[in-house]
Amino acid sequence: MADRTELDDPSERVVVLVHTDDLAAAEAAGLWTDWTAGPVARGTVAYRDLAALAALDSVIQVDEPKTGRLLIHDSVPEIRADKARKIPPGFSGKNVIVGVVDTGVDIFHFAFRKDDGSTRIVSLLDQTIEHHFEMTGKPTADSTFTLRFTGPAPKEGAARPFQITGPIKVTSTAAEFQAVLEALDIINPGDVTVAGGPLGSQPIVVDFVGRYDPRVVASEQITFDIATNFKFLPTDPPPELHYTVGKVFTQAEIDAALRANDETFPSKDRLGHGTHCLGIAAGDGSQAGASDKEFCCHHAGYYIGVAPDADLVVVKTTLQSDDWVRGARHTFDQAWRPAGAPFKPAVVSMSFGAQGSAHDGTDPAEVALDALVAARPGRAIVAAAGNDGKLVDFSKRPHDQFGGGIHSAKKVLAGKPMTFRFTVEEGDRDPDGFQIWYGGAGRLNFRLTTPDNQPSATIVPVPDTTDPTKPDPTQKFTLAGHAVRVQSVLNRAQNNKHRIVLDIAPPAGGTIAVGTWTITLTETAGTDTPVDCWIQPQATDAHARWITPDQRRESTVEMPASAKNVIAVGAYDPSNGQLGDFSGRGPTLDGEGRIKPDITAPGVGIVAPKNLARDSCWRPDCCVNFYTPEDGTSSAAPHVAGTVALMFEANPNLTFADVFTNLTSTARRPDPDPTPNKPNNDWGYGKVDAEAAVRKSLPATPGAPPAPAAAAVTARADTYRPTAERLEALRERVLASPTGRLLFALVSEHVDEVRRLVNTDRRSLVAWHRMHGPGLLRGLLGRYDDEVPIPAEHDGRPVPDGLGRLLDALAGAGSPALREAIDTHRALLLAVPGASLADLDLLEVH
Repeated sequence: MADRTELDDPSERVVVLVHTDDLAAAEAAGLWTDWTAGPVARGTVAYRDLAALAALDSVIQVDEPKTGRLLIHDSVPEIRADKARKIPPGFSGKNVIVGVVDTGVDIFHFAFRKDDGSTRIVSLLDQTIEHHFEMTGKPTADSTFTLRFTGPAPKEGAARPFQITGPIKVTSTAAEFQAVLEALDIINPGDVTVAGGPLGSQPIVVDFVGRYDPRVVASEQITFDIATNFKFLPTDPPPELHYTVGKVFTQAEIDAALRANDETFPSKDRLGHGTHCLGIAAGDGSQAGASDKEFCCHHAGYYIGVAPDADLVVVKTTLQSDDWVRGARHTFDQAWRPAGAPFKPAVVSMSFGAQGSAHDGTDPAEVALDALVAARPGRAIVAAAGNDGKLVDFSKRPHDQFGGGIHSAKKVLAGKPMTFRFTVEEGDRDPDGFQIWYGGAGRLNFRLTTPDNQPSATIVPVPDTTDPTKPDPTQKFTLAGHAVRVQSVLNRAQNNKHRIVLDIAPPAGGTIAVGTWTITLTETAGTDTPVDCWIQPQATDAHARWITPDQRRESTVEMPASAKNVIAVGAYDPSNGQLGDFSGRGPTLDGEGRIKPDITAPGVGIVAPKNLARDSCWRPDCCVNFYTPEDGTSSAAPHVAGTVALMFEANPNLTFADVFTNLTSTARRPDPDPTPNKPNNDWGYGKVDAEAAVRKSLPATPGAPPAPAAAAVTARADTYRPTAERLEALRERVLASPTGRLLFALVSEHVDEVRRLVNTDRRSLVAWHRMHGPGLLRGLLGRYDDEVPIPAEHDGRPVPDGLGRLLDALAGAGSPALREAIDTHRALLLAVPGASLADLDLLEVH
């Protein structure tokens, strides 16, 4: 929790996750509940009430949300998902929801659209925009509260500015609320709009516009903190001010943005991570284009995800662990369903994690996710195992700058000291965080020593408490110019283990001292004590890592993947079948020592949709990098999430236990197999096999329908055949007639020149796009078995008219041979749109 010394006002409310057996008692002690998931409630509590809340017998744990970090990753045939689609009647995720809790989505990418151009996204929750304030209870008229507004950093690496408002009345109107905010120096008139109110009877909604518009700045960097001064009569219900952030965009709102091509749509995936992961799990491949990996043009139907017909739910998250749970709840609750409509089975994919836990599945966020999955059949959560399994050899240059080398484990002998040493390299500007966990009767004193041998004072462990009458467990001091915080507590309620938390911040405007730092732990109770230490990695900063001899690969699977009811996914390289060196390893460190990861999937060089690619080039679809390759367990997890969607389509009534058993019992063993036919903490149960998992998931009753609307899947099953197969099938049909053979010869002779002209000649490019060439091409490949392969009209316009303009442009810019071919066969070419394959020989060929 936040240090009490940092809170000027004890009424300031802090966000907490509370694991409790008696929610009513917790609320009576001051908890204002926002939502619950099983025994875990998320809400806020005044800092002065923390002690009373934590002291309740019914409260097992009070904790602040953890901050996750992004990991990252195509290999659908490698996991045999293409074969799963051909299991009669065909499975592609129809009537199943794939939810991705991540950095958002590029709604404009065609991989997430239907054939008619509308979106496949049934709901998009953005947890970073629209700030909601709602008053409940009955405060007296003179009750007030204040807000601390923290804005985005003015430039990369700079601190985020903040200011505190003047008192805000609990009866404020929208205009009064807005006036208080605009009185701040860092909020100008026109930067916010406020709606709703008055606050006592209606919620207040704050939206940022102007310089803080989410279309312009990263909305996740705009936050409020609340301090209250509420009064109420003993006979009245206590007042509560609930503050939440989030806006739900409906399918209709997304469709409206697509129709208008409104690129100012406020919810954006600025990092591209969520777009990439969603594309792996459930992109339909309808977007043609090249990839960053190599300039290689592919038409529609090439980059197809695992479950291309699934409904999509997107949650843009803050990466705070309470918002992970909120995102999963949003997917499972399905509030967008029409009244009376049944729930659909749903799988949630999470490609992020945090090392700041005991790695035993007892963190409140993990307990909450476990409860959501256990609540009913047709639910599953899949998470990336993390990218910290590698060992870093500092003697070799160059070496990886981020990730790996973050776990160390030793036994501290009774009555003796033990050292753990870590290396700080140049450019470490952000604070480095450490967590040390141990159990049993042992007691460990702590000391930190800088690279130039300046030691800190010895810190002894104290009972874990938030009672203000007890000693403050957080020790703050300055060591060689660094701000250091250490908290060493005994018997954490969540697992009865002992924890030491260390944070080292660099001197103002500087970096953490380069060199080898030392942590010394001395056992004082006469008991040999095993200890595990983790460094919290960072995505962009040169964070600390243990020296090479002290590093351990094991127990690097992050939360939430270490939860009991979450499927943890490791990563391997599909090009050589080898486990990714970075892939997180188990086991968990609870009493069970559970195998983790549970399963592995492709996670190296995975090509999937790229966000904002439409702006990267003015040339046709095939020459724009609409796809990009990535590595990491972030890429592996959505492969498994898509597989679970196929399993749910085969049998919507699967429980989590069914899903886990069917996935793990059908996994393929690696070659070579380090533990023949047995799971291990590198590979889990092996490589995911979507075909085998789907077959095992089919209902046992002969003739039982595996899922609704199976006929529709059958009708589209061939759409997902590889492009080469579809081209060959179209070629065979066209070559069946003399006129078809002539057309095929014309295309074969001139296609390279036509492609070059469309890429380089502005007039040809405009004509190609105005006739909707990319869409017609996608349709031709997607409907190769239609009797009329090229329609007479497309998007309400006659295709021959557009084709005529394209032929004119090509003749004007092309070679003499191309001009002669166009002049000779123009009438034939213009007669093809709308003609059936059977009538080709009736067309004019000269």
